[in-house]
Amino acid sequence: MFAGYPSGARLAVARQLSSRSTINRAMPRGSNSDLLNGPTQEIGASDVRGSGTSVGKIGSQALWDAAMASRAFLEPVWPSWHAERGQTPPVLSAWTCSRSSLFLQRVLIEDFGIAAAWMTGCPFDEHGVAFPAGFHSADGWLGHSWIVAGDLIVDITADQFGLAPVTVVSASDSRYRASEDLALLEFKAKRTATVDMLWPHWLSQKPAGFGK
Repeated sequence: MFAGYPSGARLAVARQLSSRSTINRAMPRGSNSDLLNGPTQEIGASDVRGSGTSVGKIGSQALWDAAMASRAFLEPVWPSWHAERGQTPPVLSAWTCSRSSLFLQRVLIEDFGIAAAWMTGCPFDEHGVAFPAGFHSADGWLGHSWIVAGDLIVDITADQFGLAPVTVVSASDSRYRASEDLALLEFKAKRTATVDMLWPHWLSQKPAGFGK
């Protein structure tokens, strides 16, 4: 998951992987009663990048439809991503958030014309020093990526933290905090290449009349 990050951050995050597996097994799917809130970081509509209309002009239903359809499309793809790692996590959506949310961003922009920002948070800096970013779980901050559209966070891999598989919350939800993307350039390029590879399959499989 973090092979593409500077060595300090990579070693620090590696120490979290076993505890993350424990969280995935212990937290019931769809429950957030055990989650802790970190310091609030609000991400407003003015921070959303990308061409298109605001969520308000399209309607939150379109946002939800895009998220649900993207999740359904990606679920059969995730096992192949895990096969590349040689390891399958307790919850299938784990370790998929960066590419999955990047795919959702493209669906929102190209299919619905909704401006959407890809956000990420790494809980360590480049030297491996703990940093409050990512998703704040009962076990502290964990690396994560998600989408911000208007004043909403859209997370299609949230079940790895015990939330609903598709979670839409206020952009001011303090469990989410973005940071600088520390991934190496080659791994950033690989994310984009993955979405580009999937896109023709999405176009051929998406529901009739889907989008704008």
